[in-house]
Amino acid sequence: MKRMIGISVAALSLLAAGCGGGYSDPPPPPGYVALPPMAPDEHTVYAPMAPPPMQSEMIPPPPNGQASAVYWVPGNWKWYGTADGHSGWQWTAGHYVQRPNSNVAWQPGHWQQNSNGYFWVDGYWQ
Repeated sequence: MKRMIGISVAALSLLAAGCGGGYSDPPPPPGYVALPPMAPDEHTVYAPMAPPPMQSEMIPPPPNGQASAVYWVPGNWKWYGTADGHSGWQWTAGHYVQRPNSNVAWQPGHWQQNSNGYFWVDGYWQ
């Protein structure tokens, strides 16, 4: 019986080792730039609370003849604090940005939380 258990364990080990071998993620598309997760720096502004819910916006039509060359970046909340103690959330309206090329996608900015509060991570092309 002990010999059979030993053989079974060995067989399972070989099977498990073979399951993960040879697998790799597909290659990224041409022009792809991998960016690490954003981390705050010494200039980061922290909000002590989560931002309010997103506001709905009426997206205007793109500039004439530029529908495929531009991208609408939605508005977002910004935290403002002053030395005199006034602070709060202010909505910043969305806007169109020039698309660098047709092979990229916009990764939207977002508020991220850590132990110091909430900080803004800018959007970027990927």
